[in-house]
Amino acid sequence: EALLRLVSLGSSLRNSVRIKVRQPLAEIIIQPANDSERHAVQRFAEQISEELNLKKVSLHDPAQGALLKYEISPNLKTLGPKFGEQVKPIRTALAALDAQSLAAKVQAGENIELDCEGTMVVLDANDILLKAKAPDGWTGLVDHGTQLLLDVRINQELVREGMAREVVRHVQELRKKSGLEMED
Repeated sequence: EALLRLVSLGSSLRNSVRIKVRQPLAEIIIQPANDSERHAVQRFAEQISEELNLKKVSLHDPAQGALLKYEISPNLKTLGPKFGEQVKPIRTALAALDAQSLAAKVQAGENIELDCEGTMVVLDANDILLKAKAPDGWTGLVDHGTQLLLDVRINQELVREGMAREVVRHVQELRKKSGLEMED
């Protein structure tokens, strides 16, 4: 179940950047949310690699820090009606906070207390928008605590391998249309 979930998340990452599975990619880094996912990556890395057409599957240790960085912004749709003119000081107070620790609180569903020009304001998780940000040349996602980072940089070797796969696909398609068997 964990393996299927990880492959599904990896597949959605590929789809988000519109890179077909026939095009090989260099690496995916996975920071699992639980032990069953960690075990799935350790035991089935080769299957993940084959299924997503990747050269390398890596496991990220959360003790080294978060895989993805977060951008925090106020949810103006909920803050506007609640706080009105206080939105601007709330935005300033949010910008001054550490994004990683704030993201952890929001994901845990905790309320956030802010000091906005001497007034204490309490925000809930719906009042804050989190956006996971990947380094340049990578794309990432967070899903229920699991983080994935996919290298979308395609070098010359990967381009050639992708073209070879396309040629094989076209030859197989023509073989089928001609009514030829595999042995022919």
